[in-house]
Amino acid sequence: MKNKFIAILILFGLMIGNVLEVRAWTGHEAEITERNTLIQVGENEAIVTFGEMGFQETSLVSPFDSTRVLFSIPPNWRLAPNGEVQLEYEVTLTGADIGLIGTEKNPYGGSLVVTFNEKLVSTIDLRDLGPHSLTLTLPPESLTSTRQDGRHQLTISLSAQFSCLYNIRALVVIKSTSSFKLPFEVSSPELDLSRLPAPFHLRNALLPDKTVVVVPNEPDVKELQASMDVMAGFGSLVGETFDFGIGTPSELTEEVLGSSNLIFVGRPE
Repeated sequence: MKNKFIAILILFGLMIGNVLEVRAWTGHEAEITERNTLIQVGENEAIVTFGEMGFQETSLVSPFDSTRVLFSIPPNWRLAPNGEVQLEYEVTLTGADIGLIGTEKNPYGGSLVVTFNEKLVSTIDLRDLGPHSLTLTLPPESLTSTRQDGRHQLTISLSAQFSCLYNIRALVVIKSTSSFKLPFEVSSPELDLSRLPAPFHLRNALLPDKTVVVVPNEPDVKELQASMDVMAGFGSLVGETFDFGIGTPSELTEEVLGSSNLIFVGRPE
């Protein structure tokens, strides 16, 4: 009788949890949809702006400054050659020595250094003021992440050492309208548990990810407890809002199977 009472309590808690989880999924998906409204994902190419990745317009101030864009691709994607980054930026100069610009004593020698996954993409001389739009090709050797967490990283660094010699202040504004064109190949995902919570949860995910913990259609108390332990464990690993739910095999529709990671909890049979 006591065991039956405990099982009823757990099932009641699970039912409440499911309601809350569904609400959390709905809000999370709405947020992702709004943020990724303009992301274009074709059969083998994705186009996404910095803003859609959460990057906000950033000012780089002389003499030295830098910013970066981080993102994760889906576990079954591999970046392919001929990727591009379209860099939108604006250059402004101020200071008492601004009149020297354009003369024979021109001290202007600043540059932007752009790297992707620690490989040089381009060095851009900042000789013209005002807004600029420049398309850069990502070198093939840069397409593999060098970070332990698997994220890809674009770094933009300002080097304007002339500011130390002259009374000139350089300001380079990196626009959130800058964008990536990312060709990709689809392959079987690598399940590397040493990188948990990846691939079940990816930081700065290019596309929203969702994970469902699957329990038997008629789970017993230990199976329900195990599923909650799994979810609590991932919660401590992630440390931020994430899209985790719980369901049974009868609830695994084609839509869920096509859009979710699955973790099965239960006996082998």
